[in-house]
Amino acid sequence: MSREQAVVVGNMSKRRIPIRSFILKKKSNFRKVLYIPIRDTVRWKELLQYNLPEKWNIDKPEAIISITGICHQFNIKDKCYFKRDLIKAVTSTGSWIVTCGTESGVVQFIEDAVNEHIALKDCHIPIVGLLSKRVLAEVKKISVSDRIVKKGMNGKWDDIPTISTQETLDPNHTQFIFLDGKRTSRNATSECRKAFEHFLSNISKGYIGTEIEAIDETELQYTETDTYDILPVILVLIEGGLDALKAVWCVLQKGNPVVVIDGSGGAADFLANYFRRATRESSEEKGKLSDSDESIREEIEKYFEDNSSTLLDVVHDLLRRCLGKHTLIHLYSLEDKKANVDECIQKVIFDIHSEFFADKKKNLKQESTERSYIETIALKKQLQLVQNWKNYDIAEKDIFIFKNRKKLSTLQTDVNTRKMRKFRNSMKEFLDSKHLLEDLKDTYATFEKYMKEEIAKDSVSDLLESSLVANRVDLVMLIINRMEDMQSFVSLYIPFVYQKSIWESDEELPISLIEQQPRYTEEKHKYQTTNTVLISVRNFLRDLLGDRDFKLYEELNGDSKLKSISIAHADHPFHHLFVWAVLVNWKDMAMLFWKHDSDYICSALFASAVLKELAERAHFSNHMDLCISLNENSSEFEGNACKLVTEMYRKDRDKALKILVTKVGRYNSTPLEIAYSQKLMKFMAITACQTKLDSIWRGDIALYTPSWRVCMLEYEQCNDDYYKNIITLLRLSVVLSMMKEQT
Repeated sequence: MSREQAVVVGNMSKRRIPIRSFILKKKSNFRKVLYIPIRDTVRWKELLQYNLPEKWNIDKPEAIISITGICHQFNIKDKCYFKRDLIKAVTSTGSWIVTCGTESGVVQFIEDAVNEHIALKDCHIPIVGLLSKRVLAEVKKISVSDRIVKKGMNGKWDDIPTISTQETLDPNHTQFIFLDGKRTSRNATSECRKAFEHFLSNISKGYIGTEIEAIDETELQYTETDTYDILPVILVLIEGGLDALKAVWCVLQKGNPVVVIDGSGGAADFLANYFRRATRESSEEKGKLSDSDESIREEIEKYFEDNSSTLLDVVHDLLRRCLGKHTLIHLYSLEDKKANVDECIQKVIFDIHSEFFADKKKNLKQESTERSYIETIALKKQLQLVQNWKNYDIAEKDIFIFKNRKKLSTLQTDVNTRKMRKFRNSMKEFLDSKHLLEDLKDTYATFEKYMKEEIAKDSVSDLLESSLVANRVDLVMLIINRMEDMQSFVSLYIPFVYQKSIWESDEELPISLIEQQPRYTEEKHKYQTTNTVLISVRNFLRDLLGDRDFKLYEELNGDSKLKSISIAHADHPFHHLFVWAVLVNWKDMAMLFWKHDSDYICSALFASAVLKELAERAHFSNHMDLCISLNENSSEFEGNACKLVTEMYRKDRDKALKILVTKVGRYNSTPLEIAYSQKLMKFMAITACQTKLDSIWRGDIALYTPSWRVCMLEYEQCNDDYYKNIITLLRLSVVLSMMKEQT
């Protein structure tokens, strides 16, 4: 079958998009850049979300971030940090970057940001250039294979110039889209700007429940099954001149938001200045210009290089129109050190989704089933966005609020069963499979939509899991205070928290010193060895404490492949999360769960002992930085135990002394036993511990105690610290042996 031949699927026909490309020279290398010409009659949202990702073999965009305006970067301060945050905004939101193909300054800025901040990561950011078809027609030397190249007289590949733009196709783009446009002049640059503005202003948020009609030979037919799948479009204005301001108005008038980078200079500073003035007015005057024409003209001359009278009139008119849409303008100031541009862009995308769902339920009855369904779907989408972005401010101010209390409760399903998780994983694998017969695609699409909704019911738990793995203490604290059943969460999710922290963390985690785990790259392998880690953790702790009766995770009888295990002390969910946090050496996370658990003294000593042992292993493995960190955290937990006992001893002496010898079931030991077995000398040297040892030594010493132990009392007044430590250990050995004999 040729790639131009139509393929029939049921009642629908689709046409394959020809894979066309340029070979462009980029510095000393060559780069293959894909392109596609499309018509104005095409529904561009569906083309971007479904057809082009499939043909270009890239992830579909969750949003479109268009950047315009950059010319010389003269006024941009802290460019390194700004570029970092801008790239973070693109990668975290799963967006494509779209530019006017003739804005070489914008593309170079983006390329520099990519090279500086994700050079060591396996990350592909699509940078799509929009150009007029006139440019495509003017490119020289089109080969039969659709690959467009130019070969110089010396036999080497050269850049590809265009006649009307007097420029070359920028090789920093990863793809090009060529659009229809009327020929307006001998120079195609303005024609490309028009095509760019027209494209951005006509990407709709979504066509609900309809089919795409047959389109021209370069597009693919598609039936939209995800009813609430929208494509946010955001324009980011950095610096710029008149053309950039025109692009801003084209985007605003179609109801799409604009993020203005205040402090970058040019049109961005000009618009930001008047936006602040207009929004400071009373509610009736908001969005209106109160400045005199002469004052505005002076500002235009200050921020724009061209001072012609024509430009002054055009900019004045554009300013008035843009401020009329002031609710769609969002400012980000480069002077604000507390805010990041990625968080600003994330909030804009979040608001687009919120407004979309708000419009959907506007005309529905308050208690209707359909309205309730839309509200649930909206909350799921919001939770998914926060899960992807790890944005605490959005989670606190827009999701975990009182009005969402009941909906959040319904999303926390009863997951206290492994069968449910196994079913969810099986369905995910099935939904990800691509080996389905063509004639079953319609039925499968409907089933896929239903199952995606079912497996996403426990969205709150999924958000907590991802926040734990990402070491986001702020988000974890926010969620656990609103979780209704932490016990069910731990019973189901703790194996995956261990496994994903090993796979997904960029840090060198000390848990890898217990057992080396391969980092699988394929999704289908991610659940194969999950429970092996838990058994390794249990065995490590048993060996450390010297107690074969220590219980944490147990194999079920007859399950040699560890497909399922039992969790001891399941009624203490924060205990399991505390142990995990200690093993990955995330101190702040461990402190959070330590404070939510009970038996603080024993838990702190346990953490100190575990970290101390891991530090020794790190030292022998030549992980010196990790070794230092582990030792510091071990000392801090031991210090916390000392402070607690000392304060308790000061307030209630008898209770403090009793706690030191009270067995804690989860650790199958007492604080003194843990301190002795792990040689935590700082803890044993505090007054409370010495007092308890003296009490037992002098008052309860057995008559049959060996004489060599009693003789050690003679050296009790020794001034040498080294011998004092030995004496303390020997005395504690006597005390512990007496306590065991008496019980």
